[in-house]
Amino acid sequence: MIDKYGSYANYTEQSGGPSLTDPETLEMATAYLDELKLADVVSINIDPNLVAHASITISRGKPTLNLRPGMRRNWIGGTLHHEIGTHLLRDLNNSRQPWAGKANRRRYRMDDKNPTEEGLACLHTVLERDGHALWRPALMYYAVMKAEELSFAELFADLGKFLDCSEDRWDYCLRVKRGLTDTSEHAAFAKDQMYLIGALEILAQRHTIDFPSLYMGKVSFRDALSSEQRVLHSCMA
Repeated sequence: MIDKYGSYANYTEQSGGPSLTDPETLEMATAYLDELKLADVVSINIDPNLVAHASITISRGKPTLNLRPGMRRNWIGGTLHHEIGTHLLRDLNNSRQPWAGKANRRRYRMDDKNPTEEGLACLHTVLERDGHALWRPALMYYAVMKAEELSFAELFADLGKFLDCSEDRWDYCLRVKRGLTDTSEHAAFAKDQMYLIGALEILAQRHTIDFPSLYMGKVSFRDALSSEQRVLHSCMA
């Protein structure tokens, strides 16, 4: 990507398009929810303090879509596919299944929903982007790996090899060092590696996965395989 665009900032400008105003963001997000008949189900909140670019939170049974200000016009669709079209729809369908709840998942011997959950969401984020670049999940994987060796300040400097924008570097460092009381510690919050791991697993199995079955609920691609496919997958693993 650096060879093609010169920098991540150029990639953002050229691929992401202009930044949206808050009213434009609300309009596009509302239109997306309308199309899925979820406008009366999901609230929208513009939050400048989000660590992630977007998230779904549930309060008293009502989902809220949280978005950062300044969403990119060409990328907001992928963000909505990620949060609403993947996480929320799988969650809503999961609540109707007999395996809903931790105890029932154990009873049915369900596989961990991750990394399929984040991998699928990650692929949906970039599916409509030019080049389908997995830049962000790849860099998050790298940042977690380096955070195990570096302090917050050292990681911030190291990411300068890929990110010329100090705010972008701060975001990555904040994500992978969150939860630490001493940011000089060589440690990381490793969940963000799930995005790339999950995406690559799904891509490797893309010819055998029945993708609509992944919307049964919060299931791993292994739980969505037929018994014959499971045998084949176990032999190839």
